[in-house]
Amino acid sequence: MRKNPREFDADLYTERTLVERMFNKLKYFRRFVPRYETLVHAFFLSFILLHHS
Repeated sequence: MRKNPREFDADLYTERTLVERMFNKLKYFRRFVPRYETLVHAFFLSFILLHHS
C-alpha cells in the first residue's frame, strides 16, 4: 500500500469512462462505413447518432 494514497474523483472517473466508451463505439461503427463515406461530416454524424442512442 502507498503511504500517501492518490486522490480519486469518482465523478471525473465516470465522465472519463463515458467518453472512452463513446470513442470505442465510434471506432467500431467506422469499420462498417464504406471508404467514400469516411469524410469528416459522416464521422460527426455518426457521433451524433451514437450519442442519441
